[in-house]
Amino acid sequence: MSGWVLGVIGGSGLYEIEGLKDPRWVKLESSFGEPSGEALTGSLGPVTLFFLPRHDRGHRLPPSDINARANIDGLKRAGCTDILSLSAVGSLREALEPGTFVVVDQYIDRTFAREKSFFGPGLAAHVSMAEPVCARLSGLAGQAARAAGAQVVDGGTYLAMEGPQFSTKAESALYRSWGCDVIGMTNMPEAKLAREAELPYASVAMVTDYDCWREDEAHVEVTHIQAILAANADKARALVKLLAAALPATREPSPIDTALDGALITAPAGPRPCDGEAAVGRRRPRPEGLRMNLAAIIRTIPDYPKPGIMFRDITTLLGDARAFRRAVDELVQPFAGMKVDKVAGIEARGFILGGAVAHQLSAGSCRCGRRASCRTRPGRWSTRWNTATTPWRCTSTR
Repeated sequence: MSGWVLGVIGGSGLYEIEGLKDPRWVKLESSFGEPSGEALTGSLGPVTLFFLPRHDRGHRLPPSDINARANIDGLKRAGCTDILSLSAVGSLREALEPGTFVVVDQYIDRTFAREKSFFGPGLAAHVSMAEPVCARLSGLAGQAARAAGAQVVDGGTYLAMEGPQFSTKAESALYRSWGCDVIGMTNMPEAKLAREAELPYASVAMVTDYDCWREDEAHVEVTHIQAILAANADKARALVKLLAAALPATREPSPIDTALDGALITAPAGPRPCDGEAAVGRRRPRPEGLRMNLAAIIRTIPDYPKPGIMFRDITTLLGDARAFRRAVDELVQPFAGMKVDKVAGIEARGFILGGAVAHQLSAGSCRCGRRASCRTRPGRWSTRWNTATTPWRCTSTR
């Protein structure tokens, strides 16, 4: 595999992609409620694909009832590395005629009835949305759309409205005066949540109508939108297939992969005296959701070191920067907000992970040899060792 796991969020019918190998519908897991529905997963060459119908199959969910947090979190947990959005929009520009594919690069968010963040009381964060989409993925998506035969415009500002009603003429005129190019109901807070989840996001918006600002044009209706979408469905499906084929053989890290490094503002382990500026820039635990499937990254070696034993080899996890970082975050999470003095690492894996965990918790670390003896009593633990190879003794108390 290439390291790319592409999540696609789009409309009903677009998931019928020719050449998708081993297709199957799977339930996405999330800590933020129920996603829109099951996702279709399979592979296109070396790229793993997860296609999530945004409104569920049969289009049962109106825009305001789409649980965007669960959708993004579910795709993140499934192992997605990047997200492509496909959606229908109205045009606010004469030159953007129905049938045009717009590769969105900016947003104005006018939604007001949706959960817009994974963060809240107890864990605060402020991610940058100055550049709300991934330039790398957007560029590749635009090239794939052209190769699929679509008329493509690179760049455009997407006005996200609450809906489900369409705009009034006054609203449409206002959005045009703001310099917006297209109008839709689904990309927000999706794009913001993808950034919080450290997932590069690209949006290809398919123009279906002129909204209601054009005096000589019929006002937008659902039947007209459906007709244009049906005409463009083949191109949209081809776009996904061609994009998967165009992805580089190896996925290089994106700056968005670590978007939370400079965004989390809550102290790593609660208030600690004398920490001051030393805490700035330390890795902090992520929300309970947004977790990768780490078990899938760890290699299993059967019948080693003897028959009947399934050996879990974590070198594959340690060699994956994103997975290693996520593993440390998850180990730290139960102790966020607590004052921890020392983290004891039991050899040999504990030697590797203990220091990283201690760093995040602003704590010291110590190592325990194989012959360590542990005694526990309520509220206190003690670890001592004294072997030929470690001729010293350590006691740690939490």
